[in-house]
Amino acid sequence: MPYEINIDEKNEIINVRVWGSAARGDHLTARNEAAKLCGKWDFKRLLIDLKDLKTGKGISTMGCYRFGESLTKGILPLDIRIAHVMPSDEEAYRAVELATSVAQNRGGMVRDFNTPVQAKKWLLS
Repeated sequence: MPYEINIDEKNEIINVRVWGSAARGDHLTARNEAAKLCGKWDFKRLLIDLKDLKTGKGISTMGCYRFGESLTKGILPLDIRIAHVMPSDEEAYRAVELATSVAQNRGGMVRDFNTPVQAKKWLLS
């Protein structure tokens, strides 16, 4: 699963774009790198663009659950706002939706959006 991360200094947003087929562990690498950048820059906004993500082998329901749970267990502070741009792939969409629900139920400020514009607007509100 390739990904790229860039920094929007003006709006204090860490942008992560993910595409291709998700495989076990890839999402953890991207999350950990984004978390380090949030800490380094002291940014409280994370936009994760998943619109081109496809579900790959090795992503289980429990894996999605654990990923959502991990967003609120010290990897990222609870005061960080996370906006997902949802994938068009139906299976990937459901996986992200589950992870978001778990994170929200544990106090995380995580929301799902259909477009990057909607996601950025929420982050800046």
